[in-house]
Formats: sequence, structure tokens, C-alpha cells
Amino acid sequence: MEIKIYDYLHQDVKNIREQVFIEEQGFNEEFDDIDQTCFFLVVYENKLPLGSLRYFKENDKWYIGRVAVKKEARGKHLGSLLMDKAESLLKNQTDKIYLEAQVRASHFYESLGYRKTDQTHDDEGVLHVLMYKEI
Repeated sequence: MEIKIYDYLHQDVKNIREQVFIEEQGFNEEFDDIDQTCFFLVVYENKLPLGSLRYFKENDKWYIGRVAVKKEARGKHLGSLLMDKAESLLKNQTDKIYLEAQVRASHFYESLGYRKTDQTHDDEGVLHVLMYKEI
């Protein structure tokens, strides 16, 4: 496994997010202005991109988002690997990381030490919850 960091929306990130969020989950508004200010992580196995996430600073808070692993690569703990890498990169930048998780995926983030807040919002018919982790 290899993880690469990009400071722009790399085509591998686009492909992963299109497959997971648009084709598989049915989102229409996958790409946004935040992508212009993000850093991106992509995990590769044998040079094949299998998962990605983005991280960015907004209002003096660091966020992780758009965590996606291709269907055929699930069960290999690639999401955890990406999250660990992002947290290690942010450790010198902040003491708390935030994310907005799909409620149906919040257990994954809880297993990594994230805590739910009472702030929720609807994104294209999918309920999301604000979560945080002190690092």
C-alpha cells in the first residue's frame, strides 16, 4: 500500500468519488468549491487507486471529508489507513479534527475515536452528523 498526498483535485480522487458517491450512493452535487482549497490523500495498491479523502481548514478548524473506498477494496481497512494518515499530518496543526459523517457511517468514525455532536444536516436526502476527535 502507498498513500500519496495531492494539493489539487487529482483525477484519481475524482474517479473514486464519482464511483462511490455518484454511481453507488446517488449523490448529484459531489464536487464543490471546498475542493479548490483541500489537500487529498489517495491510497494505492499495485498502483491502482482504491480510496481517498480530503482535508481542509475552514474557520480555524480542520476537517476531514469525502472519505471513500471503492467497493471492491472494502474490508481491507483502507478507510482507517487513510484516516490515520490524515490525523498524523494534522497533529502539528490542531488538537481537534472535525468531520461531517453520513449517519449510516458514523459507527466507522466512532470506532476511530470520533464523537458525535448534536448538529445534523441533510445533504441530498442523506442525514449527516458533525463529529470531532481530540488528537
